Amino acid sequence: MNIRSYEELGKLEIIHIFDYYDIPLYFISKSPEDEFYLNYMIEELEDGRDKWFFSKVSMKEIKGIMTQKMGNMDLLKYLYHSQRLHYLFLNDETPKKDELLKLELVGEENYDYEAFPVVNSFAEYDYANGALLTPAQEEEIAGEEIKCKK
Repeated sequence: MNIRSYEELGKLEIIHIFDYYDIPLYFISKSPEDEFYLNYMIEELEDGRDKWFFSKVSMKEIKGIMTQKMGNMDLLKYLYHSQRLHYLFLNDETPKKDELLKLELVGEENYDYEAFPVVNSFAEYDYANGALLTPAQEEEIAGEEIKCKK
């Protein structure tokens, strides 16, 4: 995971939004270095922080979301078992420019069963690009690149 500070987090561009309520809740962001990150809101904590799942993801994993081959629960569990899933804790207060993020690798000792979705939902719409997402046939997506908002 290369994102370590609020400054680096602020440079990420949201390219796909699959769920939102006042703010994006489940989305993909892209770094200036063309790395992709899953962002999945878990909850607002009593101390004023927000708790998210956060992980670097591949184009293949994004394609799995976009073509409804991988639901949110499947993806999160896959990232967990791959030891790539992190909890990200964000302050509501304006952070200092060089303040480090509070990131924790999700493991046995801090696994929060209730943080994971109870139903394996599939993304149906990309709000960032105004696109309806539908299951694609394997031959349709074999050679296609995912179109990312620039």
